[in-house]
Amino acid sequence: MTFAGWTRPCGWWPSDDECEEFGAALKAAAEAIAKDTGGAVTALSDSYVGEPHLADTEGPLVTTLLDIYQRRRGGEPAPLSIRGGTYARLFPGAVDFGPSFPGEPYAGHAPDESISLSSLREAVLMLGEATYRLAVR
Repeated sequence: MTFAGWTRPCGWWPSDDECEEFGAALKAAAEAIAKDTGGAVTALSDSYVGEPHLADTEGPLVTTLLDIYQRRRGGEPAPLSIRGGTYARLFPGAVDFGPSFPGEPYAGHAPDESISLSSLREAVLMLGEATYRLAVR
């Protein structure tokens, strides 16, 4: 098994020292895994993770989605940054929106991936409203 290592430029990190420290820690972890598995798991030497994805949290996309979420689910929602990848990063300024909800079991990206019918219905209603509202702006 091969996994991607860390070979991105450090210009977007808070400091070059933090970037270098993270890169060194990741490299050490990859080397330890390779050693522990007898070389069965190795890191790619020329991998590239990509640039960070940024979205305007004050812009019409995010504020519309937060408004819809607040009206339908209550509370005081705030933009949330997740670690990991979504296809949203392929579109400049795009964001991921749903379908999991706080306080509900998350069974996504698992062998028994599922969602309750009530959560699916709520997600579809919110996405439908978002599509309409953003299209007629």
